[in-house]
Amino acid sequence: CDRRNSSTSQPLYPGTTALCMALHGRELTIANIGDSRAMLCRAGRAIDVTVDQVAGRADERARIERAGHAHALKQHEGEWRVGEVGLAVTRSIGDFDAKPPLIADPEVTEHELGPEDEYVVLASDGVWDVLDGHEVASIIADTVKQPAMAAQRIVHTAVNERYSKDNATAIV
Repeated sequence: CDRRNSSTSQPLYPGTTALCMALHGRELTIANIGDSRAMLCRAGRAIDVTVDQVAGRADERARIERAGHAHALKQHEGEWRVGEVGLAVTRSIGDFDAKPPLIADPEVTEHELGPEDEYVVLASDGVWDVLDGHEVASIIADTVKQPAMAAQRIVHTAVNERYSKDNATAIV
């Protein structure tokens, strides 16, 4: 970034989303920033346990407006965006050229796990842009019960079969 920024009038300030999980006994705690997402498989059903923090969410737009940054919200090709750079996310780490109104405060959710809970998938938006939870659960069900192999198949499917245009990574 430093090399590119020294040779252009449009500096680059990259950012990233974040997603982390802590398991303590039967308590699952997940914190997320941005549009990476966590999914829980319960009795064969995919359940999103996080919600993407994007400008398309009415509550995130309202948060930005309450903070006095309504001017930073705009629509581009029918989708809400934030800041001059036109980010879809409303929370991220980095992206200094869009702060404020972007913030790096995570949303934290807690879930009590039960006997029907099978696994959790943490994945970036490049996976979720082209696969839904049901499809991810099907990929895992059709894979040898090795979490790392299942994660590889999810990413392979997103990138090589569904042609995701964004970064794709997954942990099962």
